[in-house]
Amino acid sequence: MKKKTISKYKWDRIRDSVHRRDVQRFGVYDKHGCIDLVIFDIYLKGFLYRHEYSCRYWGGYGRPVSRWYRYDLREV
Repeated sequence: MKKKTISKYKWDRIRDSVHRRDVQRFGVYDKHGCIDLVIFDIYLKGFLYRHEYSCRYWGGYGRPVSRWYRYDLREV
């Protein structure tokens, strides 16, 4: 799979073009049972669009970090 960073604008357009039930959401928890990462996936036309939302604040300060990616599922 080839991974490419995309913009928030591109993610918003993809998310708005699909039905809400087509957006898969799951969380990754740390060893204490606290949520650490929330991942939203959309599979569309041979691509996986992923929004990673980190819930952990660095050093207890700052804002959560979001990243958006596109994976090409046609290339293995």
